[in-house]
Amino acid sequence: MAFGEGRRAVRAASAVLSSLALTLAACHERDSVALDVPLSAPGSSSDGSALPQAARPPDTMAGRQLSWLLQAINERADELRPQEIQRHFEDVFLRAVPSADVMAQFSSLAREQAPLTFLEVSPDTSEMSLLALVEGTRAKLTIGMNVQPGSGKISGLQFTPVPEPVPEPPASWERVDQSVASLAPQAQYLVARVDRGTCESLHERAPEERLALGSSSTLYVLAELARQISAGSVRWDTPVVIEDALKSLPSGELQNLAPGTQLSARQVADKMIAISDNTAADHLIALLGRENIEAGQAAAGHQAPELNVPFLATRELFLFRLELEAADTDMYLSQSVRDRRVFLSDLAGRAPRLESAASWFLPGRIEQLEWFASAQDLCRLMLSLQQRSQEPGLAPLRDVLAQDPGLPIDAEQFPYIAFKGGSEPGVLNLTWLVERRDGARFFVSIGLNDPKAPILDTTSVLYSALDIFDLLGTSN
Repeated sequence: MAFGEGRRAVRAASAVLSSLALTLAACHERDSVALDVPLSAPGSSSDGSALPQAARPPDTMAGRQLSWLLQAINERADELRPQEIQRHFEDVFLRAVPSADVMAQFSSLAREQAPLTFLEVSPDTSEMSLLALVEGTRAKLTIGMNVQPGSGKISGLQFTPVPEPVPEPPASWERVDQSVASLAPQAQYLVARVDRGTCESLHERAPEERLALGSSSTLYVLAELARQISAGSVRWDTPVVIEDALKSLPSGELQNLAPGTQLSARQVADKMIAISDNTAADHLIALLGRENIEAGQAAAGHQAPELNVPFLATRELFLFRLELEAADTDMYLSQSVRDRRVFLSDLAGRAPRLESAASWFLPGRIEQLEWFASAQDLCRLMLSLQQRSQEPGLAPLRDVLAQDPGLPIDAEQFPYIAFKGGSEPGVLNLTWLVERRDGARFFVSIGLNDPKAPILDTTSVLYSALDIFDLLGTSN
């Protein structure tokens, strides 16, 4: 695939990722509650002050709410109060996204993009909905908005970055380094040649720093599955029975299966890696044993495995992020490993609720409660998995790892691509092991953490990764 083709393909993918990361809500109900809501005059805020732009939103119910929103973000995002948010948003919206989260999102947008300048609206704009184009200090955004008939309050709101024109290929590895460094407060990457059982660094930035991984951590689950298959205690066709008590939240599909559904360990592993199926991961953790996975980390090359003890199930992480009080998390973090295990066993009867995730936009203790590894650890892990795949009965490992390339990487230049990614608010990890057509093998990983804000610029992250593969495709 040519350079431009790869970037055109990733623009569509990254636009979807950015849209999902920034969506506040899209709530719709047939019945509306008629409430009197004071709306602004055209081109002014609810407080009567003028917007800082020449063009004006339309004089419609949706347009007047957009005028208020832009003025609020541009001039007083840190001064908003719940009462004002409640005057402008439907109750059904605020049940999914509490006022405090709306205010936090507005403050984050203000820091990153203010002032937002209104440019135009789509011709499809109506009294109750609009799609507007605005320009911030760093990028253009589209704002999709719906308001409720009768009340005129906002019932749906979405911010989506507009992809920038396709950039030119980087002139040097220094440009890659500068690009990655700008993506998050904690940013690392490692490009290494994998040869003779070692990872030889070619280009790097902070590769030794141990960052939160998201579901890239399930590579350690896969490593333990391989070890137990090699030992004969588990087989690829070992039955795995779906249990409600082990169901997690999406991403994934297995949470939708009826309890009692039977799959093979191979099928569950495929889902865990190919589509980051959280329920698949938790069923394999239960099958293999949490403590076995913990012990296997060191054998797979992790040089600080104690950071992931206890090794959390995804369901447990969702409970910490979405359901438990901050005091419960503080208690857990203050405990010994033994007491943490007891704490987690007491969570067995609790399930995270999908509706709780609607308001999850900001990072939650990612520097303390997650799965952690450095890029160097991940390189040793990927190498260990590839070495395991040479053992009798473990050839399927290569296929499990190669189901999803993660990006539109040139398959002629790189005929084998193993990939796993992971994310949550404030966390993004992308990790590959590839084989070039001349037989050379390379490890590539980008890790980003931001404890205070979501990682929004996914377009630049994916461009940086494509830059790396373009350079690897032309280097010796």
